[in-house]
Amino acid sequence: MAAVLLTTASGGLSGQYQKYFDKKLLTAVLQLLVMDQFGQIRSLPPNMGALTVRFTRPDSPKVGGTTIGTTGVYALAEGVPLANDRDYTFTFVDATCTQIGEKMRISDILGATNLFDTLQQASKVLGQDAAHYYDFAITTEIIAGTQAFGIGAKLYVGATQTFAGIKALTGATGALTIKDILRAFTRLTLARAPEASANERAPKARGGTYVAVCPPQVLFDLEQDQKFIDAGTRGTSEGLFTGEMGTWYGVRIIRGTQPWIENAAEGTYDGTIVYDPVGATGSVFSTICMGSEMFGVVSLASQSITSPKLIIVNTPDKSDALNQFTSVGWKSFFTVKTLKGDWAQIIRSKVSYS
Repeated sequence: MAAVLLTTASGGLSGQYQKYFDKKLLTAVLQLLVMDQFGQIRSLPPNMGALTVRFTRPDSPKVGGTTIGTTGVYALAEGVPLANDRDYTFTFVDATCTQIGEKMRISDILGATNLFDTLQQASKVLGQDAAHYYDFAITTEIIAGTQAFGIGAKLYVGATQTFAGIKALTGATGALTIKDILRAFTRLTLARAPEASANERAPKARGGTYVAVCPPQVLFDLEQDQKFIDAGTRGTSEGLFTGEMGTWYGVRIIRGTQPWIENAAEGTYDGTIVYDPVGATGSVFSTICMGSEMFGVVSLASQSITSPKLIIVNTPDKSDALNQFTSVGWKSFFTVKTLKGDWAQIIRSKVSYS
C-alpha cells in the first residue's frame, strides 16, 4: 500500500503559532521647538508678589517729513532760546501668566508587570506634549498679534491683496516665491524691526538677520525657486538656527513644524488640511517673517514651559487609598504676549504639494 503524505498550510495549524514580539520600540515622534528662538524670554522671579510682567518699549526716533519743525528738529535763530521740547515716552505691554498642565495615570498592576518602562515612556510623551503646546502657543499669538495690527502686518502672494483673493488661487498660482519673502522683509526693515541673532536671544543690530518660518508644504514650493540658496552652499553650519534650511540675501529660511492653516476664515485655525494643487479649494498656509522681540514669553522660574517640572505621585491618599495608581504629569505657569504687531509679517499662500 502506498504511503499517504498529509500536507496542510500554516493557516490550518494557526493554534500552534504565536506572534513574535519585538521589544524595540519604534522611534517616537519628536517635536522640534522653533518659535521660541525669536522672542524675548523672561522669567517671573518667585516671591515677588506678582503674576504679571511688564515689558517696556522705548520711544522710537522721529521719522519722515522734509520740513524742519515737523519731526522734533527745529531751525534755530541766533540768540533766541528754542521753545519746543521733544517728548519722550515709554509704551508698556503687560503679560499675565496662566497655569496649564497635563497628567497620566499608571495602574499598580501595569507598573509591576509591564515589559516596557511605562513611567519612563509616559514622561517622554508628556515632554513632547509640552513642547508641542509651547511652540504652537507662540504661533497662535503671533497670528493674533498681526491680525490685530491690521493690513500692515499681512501679505498675500503675488498680486492678491485679500484673503478672498488668495482663496481663489490654485495651489500652483498661489505658491510662495522668494519675491514674496523679500516684500515681507522690506516691510520689516521699514518698520525697524530688530534683527535676530542665532547666538543669543537678543536683538543684534550688526550681524543679525531676519527669518522666515515656513511650513514644510510651503518649503516644497520655495525650494524649487531658482533663487533659493541652500544652507549647505555656505560651507558652514556655524550659528544656524534650529530648523534652518538656507539663506537668501541675508534672510534665513526656517522649517517650521506646526503650520498655521486656514480654510474658511482668516485668523481662524483649521487643522484639516485640504490639498488641491490645480483647484481653488486648497488650504491657506501662513509663513511667519520676523526678527526678534515681536513677542515675549514669560514663565515662573520654577514652572518654565521650556523645562516643565515633572511631578510623580506614587503614594496612597484619600482619592487612592489602596495606592492602585501612580500619577505623572507636568505643569507650567506662563504666557505669550505680542509686543509689537508690525515686527512680524504673515505671508499667506497656497501650496502645490499634494
